[in-house]
Amino acid sequence: MIELDETIPTWFARVAARHADRPAVVTTGATRTYGELDRASARIAHALLGLRGPGAESVAALLDSGVEAAEVFLGIVRAGKRYVPIDPGLPDARAAAILDDSQAGVLLTDAGHLGAATRLAGGVVRVVDVTALDRGLPTTPPALPIPLDAHIWIVYTSGSTGQPKGLLQTHENLAQYLRAYAEAFRLTPEDRLTSLFGLAVNGGLHDLLISLSTGGRFCPWHPARDGVAGVGRWLREQRTTVYSSVPTVFRHVAASLAEGETFPDVRLVRLWGEASYRRDFEAFCRHFPDGCRLVNRLGSSETGPLRWIFLDRTATFAGNSLPVGWDAPDVETALLDEQGRPAPAGEIGEIVARSRYLSPGYWRRPEQTAAAFSEDPWDSAVRLFRTGDMARLLPDGNCVPMGRRDSQVKVRGHRVEPDEIEQALLRHPAVREAVVVGLRDAGDDTRLIAYVVPRPGPPPTTSALRQALAASLPPALVPTAFVTLEALPQAQNGKVNRRALPPPGTARPALDVPYRAPGDDVERALARIWQEILGLDAVGTDDAFLDLGGDSLRAMRVVARIVAAFRVEVPAADLLAVSTVADLARVIRGSAPAS
Repeated sequence: MIELDETIPTWFARVAARHADRPAVVTTGATRTYGELDRASARIAHALLGLRGPGAESVAALLDSGVEAAEVFLGIVRAGKRYVPIDPGLPDARAAAILDDSQAGVLLTDAGHLGAATRLAGGVVRVVDVTALDRGLPTTPPALPIPLDAHIWIVYTSGSTGQPKGLLQTHENLAQYLRAYAEAFRLTPEDRLTSLFGLAVNGGLHDLLISLSTGGRFCPWHPARDGVAGVGRWLREQRTTVYSSVPTVFRHVAASLAEGETFPDVRLVRLWGEASYRRDFEAFCRHFPDGCRLVNRLGSSETGPLRWIFLDRTATFAGNSLPVGWDAPDVETALLDEQGRPAPAGEIGEIVARSRYLSPGYWRRPEQTAAAFSEDPWDSAVRLFRTGDMARLLPDGNCVPMGRRDSQVKVRGHRVEPDEIEQALLRHPAVREAVVVGLRDAGDDTRLIAYVVPRPGPPPTTSALRQALAASLPPALVPTAFVTLEALPQAQNGKVNRRALPPPGTARPALDVPYRAPGDDVERALARIWQEILGLDAVGTDDAFLDLGGDSLRAMRVVARIVAAFRVEVPAADLLAVSTVADLARVIRGSAPAS
């Protein structure tokens, strides 16, 4: 069990020594035992200390979320540095902004990303290929005194100012989180945790450390790269006992499973990062065994777990939204009304957290930190955080999520500030006004919809707007639909009346290419699949999947339909790269049927 006065290097060294020969991280392409992970991360730590010397500083990492990312993360932390993950899928402008804001002096990467890292560093930041490190470096961890309040990482999220903002975390807070998870989930070295988060986000890092802290096996899966359809096979192959993802991804996983397909080894399904609904609970009941429990959690990167509830198949609840339960260990929550008074049962209030284990705040953003965090008036060691999450309190103290106080939305677990997208749209020369909102579709997934008022002249096409945003924003922040209006609806106070914005509809969007009807049976079948999944009345053979509102999760659903219709397997990444119906049809015609 982790002690609250332990840093990551302290407890990991103890766990690795105890379980040296057991698998620690298992991916589709590689496996690392605890001993191998211990030695590889120690070498990286010594390499960093040789380059930079001891002392706290930011070290960035540009890597896919595989075993190398786990080694690099532990190596950076063991050297007493701050880990700054940069997802290789980010646009260059976004990645450069993170690298610059973090003030990283070193960028760690591997041979596969060396060119991109060198271009990103621009000769200013030192680039190190971890696959080419000196094999003679020590494989025992450096003996460094690391204070409990030292920063572990800076993880960047969407920022309302138009720039990504970095959130800090400490060793002390993480020790408390991991201890709470280990006790509540009853984790043992026999557990195998499958996570559908990457290691560039808090969710993936938490899942990795939850697993490693108890000597368990971490078995991540990457839906965008490996497809949703393979999750079921992976859960069976690894004999997964704990499943973790955001509800949106869970829905797509459940939709890919065959009727009656179950996973007898899974004892815990952990959903967090966004709202869960009745259909998620029903899917849980269909595909997981009697003894399995569904954990629905409310929390944030700033607070860790705030409230959670453990539901078995016999659970009952009213309404469509799943409740989020009661306070997690070492934290108190209160629901406050607009006047700052406790909201009575049945009423809606904002969740405010009170704990000594809150994040230190936002990296180099003192004003934003001061606006969100405050000192507790009765205990100087305790702080308060206004989450912005609204909830309705039930008579038994349980509560049900009711959305956000501000305009922030959650898209597949990513926190999205619509202001950032709106500012990017307003930089387009053809856009005069812009508003972005999150709308739930029929499948309970949240989609970003952009409403634009063009300047005089030809209005910008969906293709042009999407391409402009994709050049500076990560994929999760690019809206799936763009609606052109003559004027934005206004409320009586002069502000935009977001409730009066029209739904995007089912018409084919305005694209850079004219509509051309599908020419043969393959193109017609593909167009029908796209129409049904994207909810459109028509799809042309030259239309690009992304321009029509497609994304990585919908691409996985298209792939599953292609396999059923043509007995041909096309990876989701290829679909996103191939782009058009015509291009995809050529791939299918040239492929052999899948077994």
